[in-house]
Amino acid sequence: RDMPGEWDELKVLEAEMYSHATYARRSGTDWYIGSISAVDRNLRIPLDFLDENVKYVAEIYADPFGMDGTISGGISDTTGSYKAKEEMELGTFIVSNENTLKWNMAYGTGYAVRLRQASPEEIETIGSYDKYPLTKRIVWAETYQEKLYTPSTWQALEEAISDAKALLETESPTVEQLDRADDRIVAAIDGLRSIEALVNAIEMTDVLSANHYTDESWSVLRTAVDNARPLLTDSEVTQEQ
Repeated sequence: RDMPGEWDELKVLEAEMYSHATYARRSGTDWYIGSISAVDRNLRIPLDFLDENVKYVAEIYADPFGMDGTISGGISDTTGSYKAKEEMELGTFIVSNENTLKWNMAYGTGYAVRLRQASPEEIETIGSYDKYPLTKRIVWAETYQEKLYTPSTWQALEEAISDAKALLETESPTVEQLDRADDRIVAAIDGLRSIEALVNAIEMTDVLSANHYTDESWSVLRTAVDNARPLLTDSEVTQEQ
């Protein structure tokens, strides 16, 4: 209801056909940002288009981490009824043109922000945005389960999370330090090597009995399993392997 019907300025911050789009529109001194996604991606919105040396109140509305636009089994929720039942992520923070808004977006999700110039009282009472993206990234990263990944890639994620938590405990981390810690967690997640499919395949063979199969075909299966097991703990294994 509060969104203007006319705009003084429009910026296309990013856009790719069949993938995603992010726009910023200005009315007076207020900016409104909207982003939609048809792919899984890490949203990055540098606020360098804002006025320098001005603090803004950022009112953020977003679909939560872990949600996507499907109901189950990859079926698209064209009515929006599935998402309508979920709580949105809401937050109000102080930002400047040095900040970069970040969010983990999935297929069929959205992200919206209203930016208005902050009063001196709001600058004193509303928390800074600086630590928020890393805090949320840690929460998201901790939803991953150790048993599903190779030990070495899991260790990289654990170390990234641990160092990020330590950074958040420091009194005044810089935006650059927070961004690097966030990027490190993202890289560690991207680097995870899933063993879930291989573990499930091996477990399927555990219930089979050699008495039910020819010696030749059973030997082929056992060789495949024996070759597969070492991969579960191989620090250099690729996902393709």
